[in-house]
Amino acid sequence: MSYVTIRSATGDNRVVLWERDPKHPGGEVFVAGDNPVAVCLTAAVTDRIRDGLLDVVEVGTRVDAEPGPVKVEPVQAAPLLNDVVPEKWLDLLAGINIHTLFDLADADPDLLVGIKGIGPKTAATWIADAQHLLN
Repeated sequence: MSYVTIRSATGDNRVVLWERDPKHPGGEVFVAGDNPVAVCLTAAVTDRIRDGLLDVVEVGTRVDAEPGPVKVEPVQAAPLLNDVVPEKWLDLLAGINIHTLFDLADADPDLLVGIKGIGPKTAATWIADAQHLLN
């Protein structure tokens, strides 16, 4: 099948076109930034070309085979506050506006020590652990 290769004409990374249509290679296109993309000339594509949002790079692009499955690399989950602080303390920390590891890493240790049951050593350890996980 013959396609047209296009790219965004906006000069930034805004999404100019996202469309599902069985005529497109793989049945879907996503156009943003300056990456060229092979598409079928659907109404949405021609409208955006006419409006100056898409540039035509090449006419008659051949796509002989459908793309294979996309390989997704696993990512490590971001650390959470309860990775450092036992769950029984989370509500008390929320009461002094500590909701995330970023909040804890920037916290004044004296603020934590003001909570009954949290000593200076515990406060210093939690803050150091939060800073370590974020770096």
